[in-house]
Amino acid sequence: MSTAADKGDTNTTVSFRDPHHEQAQLTITRLFFTDITDMMKHCTDGAHAQLMELLGAGRKAYAQSGIEAAGKAPDWQCVHLPRWVSVHWIHLWSFSGMIGHPGKSPEMELLPNQPPYACCAEGSLPLDVAAEKIIKLAADNPGLLLSEASTADDEDMLQV
Repeated sequence: MSTAADKGDTNTTVSFRDPHHEQAQLTITRLFFTDITDMMKHCTDGAHAQLMELLGAGRKAYAQSGIEAAGKAPDWQCVHLPRWVSVHWIHLWSFSGMIGHPGKSPEMELLPNQPPYACCAEGSLPLDVAAEKIIKLAADNPGLLLSEASTADDEDMLQV
C-alpha cells in the first residue's frame, strides 16, 4: 500500500508530477511562501532548514516517481526567482536533463537556469550544500516582482 510518505510527502511538503513536464517532479511547502526570497525573509534561519526539507523531499519523490530508474537522484533541483514565478507558491523542480526547449521556450522557462531567472543546485550535492548554494544565489540575485518592475519602469518614465 502506497502512503503519502512513500511519495516523498512529509509533514511540511507535498510532491507531485508536473502535468506540463512529465520528466519533472514538483515539491511544495505546506506553509505558504510565495517564492525563495519570501521563504528567506520569513524563516528565522534564512530558509536553510525549510529548503533542506524541500530538497530532500523532492529527491525522494523523484527517486520514487518512475521517471528514471528507481532510486536515481535528479540531476537538478531549481526554484524560479520572484520575477519569473508563474504560480506564487514556492515550488521546487526536481528533474534530469532539461525542462523546456531551447530556441522555442522563453529563456526564463528553461531549466536548469541561472539568475535572474532561477537558482539551481545539482541533485548530487549534499542537502546542506545544495540549500546554501540556492540561498546564496537568491540572496545575491533577488530579482524583482513583476509589480515592482512595472512600478520601477513607470517611475523611470515619469522622471524622463
